[in-house]
Amino acid sequence: MALKGYLKDRYVIIALVAAVVAWALMFSFAYVEVLPSGEVVVLHRNVKGEIDVRGGAGDVIAVTIAFGFLAVLDHGVALMLFRRERMLAYVIAYATVLVEAVGAIALYLLTVLN
Repeated sequence: MALKGYLKDRYVIIALVAAVVAWALMFSFAYVEVLPSGEVVVLHRNVKGEIDVRGGAGDVIAVTIAFGFLAVLDHGVALMLFRRERMLAYVIAYATVLVEAVGAIALYLLTVLN
């Protein structure tokens, strides 16, 4: 019953759709840009510009899947809080959109700078 009310709320639906769209764009960009190349991708550089972490295309795809899992987890928490603390549920839902957008920007910069 709580899921039905959660999904009927228009503010939640806007946040949910925006998070799914951001994740889908992130995943499709990673799939199109990184996966076919098969090259080693620099995942992290330290302050001196030296390479700390290198990985393959599978690592980049795993990061996008982790962002998707995080979005599902966040919306699960928002669903549990929806009946008692509606405003907090909205904040969590829209924070998920922000996290997905930051992840999409980070993934874009990761692929462009390599």
